[in-house]
Amino acid sequence: LLRWRWEASRATASLRGDPGPGRPELSADEGAQRFRTVAHALARAGAIDLADADSIVAGLDTTLAARSRLDPGQLFMLDMSAEQERHPARPPAGPYLAAPVGLLLPVTPESGLADVRLSALVIAPDRAVLSAWGRLSDQNLTSRHLDPWPLSGDQRPVATDDRGKRYELHEDSGWSDEENWGGLLRLIPDPAAGIRWLDLVITPGSAPVRLEFADPGEAGDQAPRVVPANPAELLIDAAAVDLLYLAAGDGHELIWHDLSGLAEIVTALDAVGALEPARGAVGRLVTLAGRLGVEVPGALSSAAPPGGPAELPEPWRNLLENTGRQDGPAGMAPATAVLPELDGARFVLAGVRSDEAGAYLDVMGWGSRVVRDYFRHAEVRRWSWSARDDRGRWHVAEETSSSSSQMHAEMKLRLVPPLHPQATSLEITLAGQTGQVTVTVPLDWRSSR
Repeated sequence: LLRWRWEASRATASLRGDPGPGRPELSADEGAQRFRTVAHALARAGAIDLADADSIVAGLDTTLAARSRLDPGQLFMLDMSAEQERHPARPPAGPYLAAPVGLLLPVTPESGLADVRLSALVIAPDRAVLSAWGRLSDQNLTSRHLDPWPLSGDQRPVATDDRGKRYELHEDSGWSDEENWGGLLRLIPDPAAGIRWLDLVITPGSAPVRLEFADPGEAGDQAPRVVPANPAELLIDAAAVDLLYLAAGDGHELIWHDLSGLAEIVTALDAVGALEPARGAVGRLVTLAGRLGVEVPGALSSAAPPGGPAELPEPWRNLLENTGRQDGPAGMAPATAVLPELDGARFVLAGVRSDEAGAYLDVMGWGSRVVRDYFRHAEVRRWSWSARDDRGRWHVAEETSSSSSQMHAEMKLRLVPPLHPQATSLEITLAGQTGQVTVTVPLDWRSSR
């Protein structure tokens, strides 16, 4: 323990010194935050134990609070956050199921919607929800952030499972922008484990639609599996994905992107001997940043392998070549997939909506690590998403909106650049702290126009 404390302290010693030319002097709170970020990055990369990192950081925070340089209330919240991270809650035990739906839902003028399609049904041990997409009606296109709902009066859908149990669908959550609407409809009560299908009745008197659930065990060798990877390399590649996402958009945020925090993390990893397996990732990141015109700190450049700029991976080159395209297909695909547990979290894919500029992916997650922690300002994201369509075009994704509770999150991811106009399947990869998992979903386009 003393050895790890000494190495972590030595690795973060630069945070206590001069901020460097052209950089403003840090406040006590900012300095502590930078120290905390590096310590937790070392733990994420497996270089030090998380409990040791928290112990080192807690000592600094307590000292600053005792000298009235850190708000004691903030210290309390940080301690709570650290405790939750040391003992993360795992996803609920039991089966996770998903079924594509892709049905057009009748709407009334009172709903404020032009049309709505039910995308996918997801059943987890603690809830069952239908994801939906739709367009605002013409008279509502100029009204922003409405809260429309497709259900009213006697049009509430119902469902019956293979055991004869009956369910009602109730409004759960929703969002809207200038043109589109999305939301979740929850089945009440929660379905029992082990059901094989549901008959969904959209309106009274309409024919039922059967939604069948495949047993995850039936996939056999085709089931997605977690592939282990070096944590430090995953951490640095996640920072590269952030750059690629900005570049694939309009690119204007790149001029504000600051890699100095990541340079401190890389310096710390090098100091404790944990960088070597990830040095190639540093080289790739430095080359990418240089190509995009992002300033590269000297500490980051010096940590790259010698011999000049590294070659960018083919997926990154492909993505940059397709930046600026506006040729994505317009429609909704009821694509679903259940991912295996990764780093204490479960994710289920619940549909794709595409437009000419990009695509949106509905994702539901379980476990405390899927919920954003606003007290841990990490330099890189915990989860990193990328994809490749069957026409050879690569994409990266970031969370654009979400709602969450203590153990559950509903996320909307934006994929850029747009999908190939003739894409019929999408290979999606999720990378976490210790590994990554890849799954392929079909894109059965059902026009939303």
